[in-house]
Amino acid sequence: MNEMETPDPVFVVDGELDVATAKAFFSELVGLIRDPGSTVYLDLTGVTFFDSHAVSALIRARKIAEVRAVNLVVAPSPMVTRILRRAGLSDQFHWGELPTDRT
Repeated sequence: MNEMETPDPVFVVDGELDVATAKAFFSELVGLIRDPGSTVYLDLTGVTFFDSHAVSALIRARKIAEVRAVNLVVAPSPMVTRILRRAGLSDQFHWGELPTDRT
């Protein structure tokens, strides 16, 4: 997991998001959700496994973003998309493109 250098932060996650990684994922993501009116991009395009702990962490982060008036934009992998659709949660997130000016 890492943060890319852009005007708005891009949080990149690769590999597995599960019981072993969900707590760190949540903590790092919430740390970026701080400035009202800003946008945080969440790049999950490299996620290969996404369990219920990851779903819970993502939902909690979305709620915090909403309270703090931060736009959380999620770019999902096919795995993340499939899990959230099956859970009936895909409409709760702002799906979008990642900024093209990433360095």
